[in-house]
Amino acid sequence: MKKIVLGIIVIVFSLTLLACNNQDDNGMIPDPGGKFLYDRVIVMLTHEAFLMGKIWQPSDFTEFEFSDVVNIAGSRMLIFHLAKPSRDNVLTAIYRLRKRLEIFSAEVDNFDWPMPSPH
Repeated sequence: MKKIVLGIIVIVFSLTLLACNNQDDNGMIPDPGGKFLYDRVIVMLTHEAFLMGKIWQPSDFTEFEFSDVVNIAGSRMLIFHLAKPSRDNVLTAIYRLRKRLEIFSAEVDNFDWPMPSPH
């Protein structure tokens, strides 16, 4: 009896995950609301990607059109500048970047802070 119940739980859980992963969405993260900058995305690399010591370029990210990628020296943080700034493009870029294995997180930039020097 326990095996049957466990089997049913596994099947229900699997079907739930499958349904969530196959939702028809618009290719954007949900709009977080509030104010944020429409021309850039803040990205945190995974520890493994950071250890590669790579200087990242827009050509490394073909999922979306970026005009520049600022590598913050000694940091896992990158700042992506969008070639075509807009609220929807920021949300779409984040959605696509989050699918990359090198990316730990991608978020809106809701602060207008001074740009750090690259490299």
